Amino acid sequence: MGGDSSDSKIKWQIERRREFIEHRLFWHGQIGLADLIDTFGIARTQASQDINSYINAFPEHLTYDKSARTYVLGPMFSAHYADLSPSAHLSKLLAISAGFPVHFPDWEVYVPDMLAPPIPARGAKPEITRSVLHAIEQGRALTITYQSMSSPDPSERSIAPHALAHDGFRWHCRAFCLRDRDFKDFVLGRMLAADLGDAADVDWTTDLTLTVAPNPALSENQQKVIALD
Repeated sequence: MGGDSSDSKIKWQIERRREFIEHRLFWHGQIGLADLIDTFGIARTQASQDINSYINAFPEHLTYDKSARTYVLGPMFSAHYADLSPSAHLSKLLAISAGFPVHFPDWEVYVPDMLAPPIPARGAKPEITRSVLHAIEQGRALTITYQSMSSPDPSERSIAPHALAHDGFRWHCRAFCLRDRDFKDFVLGRMLAADLGDAADVDWTTDLTLTVAPNPALSENQQKVIALD
């Protein structure tokens, strides 16, 4: 049992270092033994072994540049361990720039100035957020005291939450309002109290599959860009 645990830990460590190799190669264009040594606190022999084993597993994914004395992207490079999606990388850089904690911040060599408007805190209380999550997970109704912008005073209502949504600024709870008999969005920060109730009737939920396409009135090149967006 202990051997299996030890082997799993070693495998995880190797995979993380290979993930780092791909991440540093792709986003920085090069990697040296010192990068592995400094980031993971391993010996030079281990760093050399990591690079060589990666080359053996994926030939031509990285090559040694003798003039620069470092390893660079090879002609056949593709990722096997790292998530190289631009959205994930840019989100991480934005979080680092804003001073938020992220996984493996020392993997980044350079963080550019990120010009983004400050997003104010939206006041969702931990206890209320927990109740909303429990209601969704357990399929239960939720009695909330809610401050709507259409009413001067808070009101109490029962809702049946089924999903969360984020518009880039605020977290919303998507729910069926039992009072108005309609689906609505409720801002978590406007919930003043929330109490779990009984199991909710979920027979009214229906999943729809939508096919979205660019406006055919656009040019072919414009449609390609819209499709990528």
